Amino acid sequence: MKTKTGKNDSTDIPGMDIAWSRYENPWRIVGVYLVAGILWILFSDHLINLLAVDHAVYMRFQSAKGGIFVALTAFLLYIQVKKDYARIAGLSRTVFSVNRELTAYAEDIRSKDLELQKKNASLNQTLDALTAQNQFIQEVYRNSNTIIMIWNETGAIRDVNDAFQPLFGYPRDEILGAKWADLLLADDEKETLAERLRRLQAEGVGGHLENRMRHKSGEVLHILWNETFMRQSLWGEPVIVSFGIDLTSEKAKEKQIRNLAYRDPLTGLQNRIVFEDQIQTMLDTATPFAVYALDIDNFRTVNDLFGHRTGDLFLNEMARRLTAHFIFSALYTWGGDTFFLLDPHIGKADLDRTVATVFDALESTWEIGDLAYKPSLCIGIAVYPRDGSTLDELLQSLDIALNKAKSRGKGSVSRFEQTLLQEVFSRNQLERSIEDALEKDGFLLHYQPIYAMPDKKLHGFEALLRWSLQGIPFQTGELISFAEETQHIIDIDFWVIRHAFGFLQRLPAGSPLLLSINLSAKTVVSGRLLPFLETCLAAMPVKPGSVQFEITEHSLIYDSQISRATMKGLKELGFLIALDDFGTQYSSLNYLVDMPFDTLKIDKSYVDKVLDHKRGEIIVAMIINLGKQLDIASVAEGIEQPDQWDKLLELGCDLGQGYLLDRPMPEEEALSLLVNRTAPETKPGG
Repeated sequence: MKTKTGKNDSTDIPGMDIAWSRYENPWRIVGVYLVAGILWILFSDHLINLLAVDHAVYMRFQSAKGGIFVALTAFLLYIQVKKDYARIAGLSRTVFSVNRELTAYAEDIRSKDLELQKKNASLNQTLDALTAQNQFIQEVYRNSNTIIMIWNETGAIRDVNDAFQPLFGYPRDEILGAKWADLLLADDEKETLAERLRRLQAEGVGGHLENRMRHKSGEVLHILWNETFMRQSLWGEPVIVSFGIDLTSEKAKEKQIRNLAYRDPLTGLQNRIVFEDQIQTMLDTATPFAVYALDIDNFRTVNDLFGHRTGDLFLNEMARRLTAHFIFSALYTWGGDTFFLLDPHIGKADLDRTVATVFDALESTWEIGDLAYKPSLCIGIAVYPRDGSTLDELLQSLDIALNKAKSRGKGSVSRFEQTLLQEVFSRNQLERSIEDALEKDGFLLHYQPIYAMPDKKLHGFEALLRWSLQGIPFQTGELISFAEETQHIIDIDFWVIRHAFGFLQRLPAGSPLLLSINLSAKTVVSGRLLPFLETCLAAMPVKPGSVQFEITEHSLIYDSQISRATMKGLKELGFLIALDDFGTQYSSLNYLVDMPFDTLKIDKSYVDKVLDHKRGEIIVAMIINLGKQLDIASVAEGIEQPDQWDKLLELGCDLGQGYLLDRPMPEEEALSLLVNRTAPETKPGG
């Protein structure tokens, strides 16, 4: 085989160079044949000339010579051709074998080439994927909302992503190379950095770590980090990759939620949860302390008269003043008009000093908007460990002390005593007895007659509640006061109304008598009275015009708007209304003008003075005359002397009642009195 230069390439097919060299020069065989032929002719002719004796022999020798020559040359050619043929056949076999090897080699080359092409394509695909992945990682790195900061073991920043600058306020070129702890970390957290780095170097990864960081402006940020330690990096040194999430807004929301959970939303003071936790902590450590309950007197009046907005301003002002006076004590409140104070000083002088400080805070008149107001407080005090060893016991003692202070009146102070606890037990027993009486009809109604002054005829009755506790008559005034405190008064009033209506149903047909029933202030403003009366009228058909409800002036100021609506509803149902105890409390002529009263009741305190005090007589006369001018009847109660009857008759009073005339009597006696229709045996005036 020849190369591109025309030279034999003996390296391609081993052994082929000799074979090919023989066949590349055919003149060598021809030359040998030519020399052998010439030598044969020369020597054979000479030999024939020597041997031939005549021409005929010569010709025979010539013919034989020619034949021998042809035979010899043919034999020689046969040998040479056979030899060459054998060589050519061997060469062909060699060529065929080499060709097969070359074909296999070519196939192998093609296979290797295809494999190489596939690997090259796969490599290109992998390279493209790596390029895309690297681009993706760069996009994520640069554009992620997560802060990414890369720093070395000395704390120097090697790189930051794009989320870093707007959060911390530092441009990227300004922050690179800086020690991030010195620049960003809050001073009180720098001590933990060395331990943080040691843990990363040992473990390779760090758990969640929260840091307070500084913005360039100085604002404190809360960042949650997750970190990885990398021993090899683009910077030829180990680095830490920190992934951070900004928790600042979440922390602010947590604080807001914590404030909602642990602080009163109006005043900002700590609430009941913190109050009780703090007490429990002091109990657990056996730390003596005093707890004060400060209850604002008549705060509801502020809300009712001036609105809840003014009430809120008032509570804020109260919190501000108390906080200013008790810097080193803990103040608490939760959604009401009671404040609580914890103080570690429990000596009597300490308690007195604290109480005096509270009242000092309320000394001056407060200007709240357009309202000038001088508040007062009732204070209850309990001391640990004397007044209780548990949270519940202490709070119970505090509540008892506060209730005692409130029962004494505005501005009162009460420290818990064991005698107060006995009072509470007695009150609880009394409350259960009232509930039992309501359930089992344990109350009684007595009826005191009311007489017309001019003709001394029976005009009607006033229904009066009576109750005996364990066989001993219970003072009605105490019963009513207690029932108002325990919220049983409404049920008692309803009990009285039902049984009084029952009494009316037993009166003779066509009886013109009037039955007067007392209503408490809480019943008037309860919102339950009118529906209850409608139900009673449906069940017990009495004439509303024969029933007169007595309402005190206190009912009118307790909640004036609801009171007016209730009175309007009573008149629409057909009932009569009397103003009881007129002139004894907050008398206002506006009540008589604006409200539909049918009767004015002159209190016994004025009747007692009608004979002995000129001013008392003048006041009674004015009440009677005022009623006449307004077409409102007057009733004097508590008449006990004949001279009182005569004086009231002289002054023109319309009706009267009292022990001089008749004592309150059981229902059966009242019915008997109706049957007899007689004037009282003790004749007024003699």
